[in-house]
Amino acid sequence: MIHKSLVFLVLFFTLACSSTKQNSNEKPGGDCLITVSVKDFTGLDGCSMLLVTSDGKKLLPMEAPADINWKPGEKYKIGYTAIDDALSICMAENEIIKVSCAEKLTVECKPSQNGRDNSDLKSRIDNGDVQRIIRYEFDGSWVYQINRMGTSEFIDCQGVSLCQEKCEKFSECFKRIKPNLTAEKIIYQGEGPQE
Repeated sequence: MIHKSLVFLVLFFTLACSSTKQNSNEKPGGDCLITVSVKDFTGLDGCSMLLVTSDGKKLLPMEAPADINWKPGEKYKIGYTAIDDALSICMAENEIIKVSCAEKLTVECKPSQNGRDNSDLKSRIDNGDVQRIIRYEFDGSWVYQINRMGTSEFIDCQGVSLCQEKCEKFSECFKRIKPNLTAEKIIYQGEGPQE
């Protein structure tokens, strides 16, 4: 009798403790409704490309259609499902996801001539700490390197930060982006000490 009770208890606890929940928290973006920007987080241990929503939420695509090759600065409309029990060594993401659909957005940008004719660059200049802005052609669009005292940042033509580092020569992001830049032109030179 004790043997049957013990078997029943073990079976009961095994079933009670096992999870039968499906991890399918379908987001409203199941139909490619959520706009994201691809950002490079390789400067953080275990991180690579994350998809950042307009409200700053960082999504780590664990699964995505095979034809997608995420590049920093690109924008997409995506649909996704959260993967609740997935683990990542990056730990910068807010959610790990399975991308169900992705539509790349094409954005036409005009090159800034002086930094003040682009609202995002102008706001950075007006902040008072920008020493130099260098414009480059990159993958059919424009990228700007903003130098401040002790830091350097690459942003795309829409103001999305691609990477920011204190020391350019140690940045993995800079090492990947810099060789692909062409048509270098200084468009803003501030006052003060120059690096």
